[in-house]
Amino acid sequence: DIYTLTAKSVDKAGNETSKTLTFSVNRDGSNYLLDEATRKLIKSGFINKPQDIVITEVNVDIVKFAELSYSKGDEIVKLVEGKDFIVQETGGDGQWKQYTYTIKASCFEAEGDYTINIYSEDYAENQMTNKSKNTLVEFIVDKTAPIISIANLENMGRYKEDMHEFIINVKDNMGMSYVEIYLDEKLWHTYTEDDFSITDGLFTMYIDSKNAYQSIRVIAAEDRKSVV
Repeated sequence: DIYTLTAKSVDKAGNETSKTLTFSVNRDGSNYLLDEATRKLIKSGFINKPQDIVITEVNVDIVKFAELSYSKGDEIVKLVEGKDFIVQETGGDGQWKQYTYTIKASCFEAEGDYTINIYSEDYAENQMTNKSKNTLVEFIVDKTAPIISIANLENMGRYKEDMHEFIINVKDNMGMSYVEIYLDEKLWHTYTEDDFSITDGLFTMYIDSKNAYQSIRVIAAEDRKSVV
């Protein structure tokens, strides 16, 4: 915290002198806070349209050095202030210091798995990272929709049998959340992420005969925001 110490002395003639000293005690360094939009992104884990990442660093002292970067796969990219991110500083003498880093969405145009890294040093010689303070910023940019293919079932096809077998194959470059299959616009089967790990996206279906056309609709999504 930030402390203020005041000392006052008075002589026998009533003359008075006082001095005030402000100092900080800083054992833990910075803490890192995420804005609401960034928290929502981290919670979902996936995004198909890049957005700004906003992180605020709070410290009782001045942060004399900060380095921002991101890792994507085996690649580590150092971010440049002014080009890749901007910093807004608040807090004067006797106040906590805040540094709000806004990392531009343009840094995350490429698909992949991103991890944001912040390394800081303050005037109390504390060295810290957002990871060491349990403020992980990890997310996946995925602009590619899932691919659905259906085998042994033709549009407007007619099959003379009591039961017809067909296969639904769902693939995605990052990972599936769920698949819903509708028969005549009523939910027929639901498959979750755990089912994908067992079947690798291959689902064998059996449909009973009917003296009329039946419709099959398949919905596949990486999350509730990315549906095909």
